[in-house]
Amino acid sequence: MKKQLFVFCAVSVIAITFCRVNAQSLAFQPKDKSANVPVTAAAMEEKIADNVQKKFSKNFPGITGEVWATLRNGYEVVFKNGKVQNRVFLTRKGNIKYQISYYTEAELPADVRKRVKSEFFDYNIFCVQEINYNQAKIYLVTLEDKTTWKVLRLDDNEMEVYKEFVKG
Repeated sequence: MKKQLFVFCAVSVIAITFCRVNAQSLAFQPKDKSANVPVTAAAMEEKIADNVQKKFSKNFPGITGEVWATLRNGYEVVFKNGKVQNRVFLTRKGNIKYQISYYTEAELPADVRKRVKSEFFDYNIFCVQEINYNQAKIYLVTLEDKTTWKVLRLDDNEMEVYKEFVKG
């Protein structure tokens, strides 16, 4: 059980770390390497411009309990929308740079699930990361069977095994 937990953590870290790989030159990782500065709800009113908050609320209506972090070139907002965990990176003006959503097989669009299951029918879909950047959508789908973990990279046109790990 500890080995499976360790492997899961390793796969998750690696998948997140390598999100910037081979996405037809999509550099959706922030170039801002500064540390995130968490913003409390009370301080948020002072530090985050009203227009940024309004744009966020317009793009994501009904979201409450979000956590904001101030970056050198904008903001990061983490929130949950139903069963989907989200991280949105915004410019200083409140425009969306990119968004990463984390969810399970149940929330995966049916057409994407069908593409994965048609080729990897013996694998369980463990978790999904959906990356939205410049009107492009990329999925990193983590699969598992008894002996391996696979991370698939899918876009509109192709599906490839991005990483593969053998369980210990």
